[in-house]
Amino acid sequence: MLRFISPSIIRPLSATKATSARAFSTAFVSRQAVAGTTDEKSYTHILTETKGKVGLITLNRPKALNALCSDLFTEVNEALRSYDSNENIGAVVITGSKKAFAAGADIKEMKDNTFVDTYTQNFLGHWAEMTEIKKPIIAAVNGYALGGGCELAMMCDIIYAGEKAVFGQPEIKLGIIPGAGGTQRLVKAVGKSKAMEMILAGNINLNATEALSLGLVSKVVPADDLVEEALKTAGTIAEMSQPSVQMAKELINKSFEIPLSAGLRWERVLFQTLFGTFTTYNVFTAFFERKSRASTIQSTVAIETIIKELGHVSMPLNIATNVSFEDKNEGNNAVDSKADGNGDTANTVEDKVNNGHAEQEATDDVALPPAAKCCKI
Repeated sequence: MLRFISPSIIRPLSATKATSARAFSTAFVSRQAVAGTTDEKSYTHILTETKGKVGLITLNRPKALNALCSDLFTEVNEALRSYDSNENIGAVVITGSKKAFAAGADIKEMKDNTFVDTYTQNFLGHWAEMTEIKKPIIAAVNGYALGGGCELAMMCDIIYAGEKAVFGQPEIKLGIIPGAGGTQRLVKAVGKSKAMEMILAGNINLNATEALSLGLVSKVVPADDLVEEALKTAGTIAEMSQPSVQMAKELINKSFEIPLSAGLRWERVLFQTLFGTFTTYNVFTAFFERKSRASTIQSTVAIETIIKELGHVSMPLNIATNVSFEDKNEGNNAVDSKADGNGDTANTVEDKVNNGHAEQEATDDVALPPAAKCCKI
């Protein structure tokens, strides 16, 4: 017999406890949940706020065009972990200014680096920590997203672009190469040839329209509406079942790393797992309860429409399945015939009603009736 997963694993977003169970990812099983919310802490290089069930992170180094120094990325990771552990948050949006999402890594911070230093200290290694966040992250990109800025956007799960957004990987002009995923993620987003051109030439950038046509971004919107549009989508995601959302995110990301057969097997296992959650059980139960009520409503409306066309009944048609026309030749319990007394009209009504019931019974288990389309689950 299938046993339900404990409600503590799938506690609704309205819960107040600030720790969450980490399932299906060993990286988080061993990680201690971060208590509290991001809004309780102030940062030097970023701004944070909560919009309903969505966390908003704004890169805030305007004089440096939001250049990604080590401390800035440390703050981003800390804020993301805080949102990830907050059960009242279901998704996160990262944005910059209208002029620049992030113009790249901080060159001043790199100029004195040596091979030994960068290798032993794993320079830029901590950037990858944000890819361990289980909740969806949307990048809202206005202005320049170059070098590390483009890599930051690609580490997010969804990218929305303002009309004047620019994406590029110009590191080759400094005698280096992308070091935080540019050579790996860009080729998967735009294809080998375009990725080669952008990375090897260093001066081939994509505008918002080109990025959309190549699949690098999901949507292009006016710059003034960008953040609100990203928050709207993030809010929709945040309202969904969080175990389902997080499993789906993990599976999509894994599809870039594992063979198809392994991905399909992992997908099927997690799909089957969700049938052991109270969330899925309650949704299915609510669906069929609403479907049953909608079927009764539709049957009643169908019968009353027929009766209205052919005559009227002397008894109320509250419940369609309880209406009987067996005594059609008797006054108070029958349809008042408009015919010449031979009962032909009553027979016609009875036939149409019976046919209506037969059709309803035949289709009831096939599709949700039109009257139930307004029901939200």
